[in-house]
Amino acid sequence: MALNDLALTAVAHALVHRRSDVTFGNTTCQDPAVLAHHIEMTGDLAALVSRGRRLAEIATAAVLRLDGTQRGSVVPCRLLHDGEVVLDAALPWVDVAVETQATRHLPAHTAQLQDLRHRPRR
Repeated sequence: MALNDLALTAVAHALVHRRSDVTFGNTTCQDPAVLAHHIEMTGDLAALVSRGRRLAEIATAAVLRLDGTQRGSVVPCRLLHDGEVVLDAALPWVDVAVETQATRHLPAHTAQLQDLRHRPRR
């Protein structure tokens, strides 16, 4: 989720700077090597949770920075979940950054997060 928030932030920044080549995807966020590196660089579970919270705050601030035109910008999106394409469409950014995150992305990871709470600490 933290890596996804970095991708959301990158899109918001690109929209602020009026870039025309904006796209959003999560393939890199789900790459096992990228995930392993993120975990290794961040540390233990407490550090991962802390970093995740901080990145969520940054992503939220980046989206809140957008004006109405930027929030309504249509952005091509390709999102995967468990290796399957769950979204492949161009949508207004506010629909992706707010609606899709709240109604699909976060609920999809709820069970994963609950599993982390119940794992024995190393």
